[in-house]
Amino acid sequence: MATDQPLWISDKNILKTESLNINVNDVVGVKPQKGSIRVICYPLINGQRKRMVVNLKGDEQTLTTYAKQMSYNKVPPHKPSEVATKQKRVLVLLNPFSGQKRSQKRWEGDCRPVFDEAGVYYTIVKTEHVQHATEIVQEMNLNDFTAIVILSGDGLVSEVLTGLITRADRARALKIPLLHIPAGTANALAAAVAFQTGEPFSPRGNFCPEMALMIGRPSYKPLRLYHVETEKDGPKLMFLTAVWGLIADIDLGSERFRWAGLSRLHIEAFVRVAQLPSVATYKGRISYKPVENKQLSRNTRIKASEVRSRLGAAYFRTDIVEEYDDIKDAKAGGVESLQKAFEDSNDSGNKFPRLKDPVPSDWTVIEGEYAFVCLSSISHIGSDLPYCPSAKLGSDIMYLSLVDWRTIKSRFHIAHLLITIDQCLHLDHECFQMIPVTACRVEPAPNSGGYVAIDGEPISMGSAFQVTSTDLTATVIGREG
Repeated sequence: MATDQPLWISDKNILKTESLNINVNDVVGVKPQKGSIRVICYPLINGQRKRMVVNLKGDEQTLTTYAKQMSYNKVPPHKPSEVATKQKRVLVLLNPFSGQKRSQKRWEGDCRPVFDEAGVYYTIVKTEHVQHATEIVQEMNLNDFTAIVILSGDGLVSEVLTGLITRADRARALKIPLLHIPAGTANALAAAVAFQTGEPFSPRGNFCPEMALMIGRPSYKPLRLYHVETEKDGPKLMFLTAVWGLIADIDLGSERFRWAGLSRLHIEAFVRVAQLPSVATYKGRISYKPVENKQLSRNTRIKASEVRSRLGAAYFRTDIVEEYDDIKDAKAGGVESLQKAFEDSNDSGNKFPRLKDPVPSDWTVIEGEYAFVCLSSISHIGSDLPYCPSAKLGSDIMYLSLVDWRTIKSRFHIAHLLITIDQCLHLDHECFQMIPVTACRVEPAPNSGGYVAIDGEPISMGSAFQVTSTDLTATVIGREG
């Protein structure tokens, strides 16, 4: 619905008319017309984004000034070609098999209209097989696109990140902005981005429109990447979680209920918990390098609804993603191994022992029988699961959480912990430990078994692994609050 409004006055990022205040950050498209400018915006009304079209009238000089103010032509940090930047050209990777196979429908109904209104040109590529996205990203020309849009679940995000980090020109490649539009099952990254940037979203519903709107006025955020060294499966990249035990059992075991969408996790959780304690009793040794910061430890107990009020509005303001300035000196095209990428990162001074090396003396070592052990690096482990709300996207700190069977009263104790993660009530349980770390080694005892999952993907059951922070960060698209 369009309304005619005479332009009154502009105050910082707020355009004021006689009856409307328009936040520039809510503007998607601006189209100059004779004697007016047509503004397409999506203001937040009662907690939801609502489409609004406003025709602003005024003198030519005023209209020109504010049309420029509302237009967004910021150069992405990887500095693509001038043609791509001017046209806002993006690569859309769509996984037609993700989640409940609704990604095509989400694109047509929720995303394409917004992209068209924002004047964004797009090239759509449907992935055809596992690691297809990795291959596409390894071979793409960074000069051709201003961003990569990932319309799928977290699995396709992982493939894209792997493709970027294994390019010979990874220093520049990791600067290309990524927009995750949640069309999978868990959609943890999209939820974490929305949460950190203060964008309201429906944890168990469709929030593709909210994420799609970020393409109009993108704000670039760093996303920390972690090195996982495994006993049997080679090096892995992590940006979400590394899990051993019950949580991994639920995540991977629920694939049989994929038809149920997000509910598959709840169904599998019920089945597993009903069998406790005959299942999910895993003996092992956990070694970690703690972060000696009492305030950081206290922050891990703050619930999602309290983070901003208790830690301040500026808590989630991230470091600026610096532009890549060495384009002339960028390495030629080519693909390198994941191990080479991590070795280069370690050369920057962020060194940790290898998995086979002895545990350093400044690490803490504990042994026990655990229900699960989880390393998480961002706030959410699923769109409806705010696991560690105080975690930041770009931080080089992970959060080691574990539940020792010696602290569990009954299977109902575990059941209550799991089913209340959506309300952050798991943070109130004394049996639930959460420790800020920069490195962690998990060594299951012989024959302990148990699923192990890295960012939701399985590795050999009951195998040892080590996760360490790196100085590598990717770039994700959020919005300014």
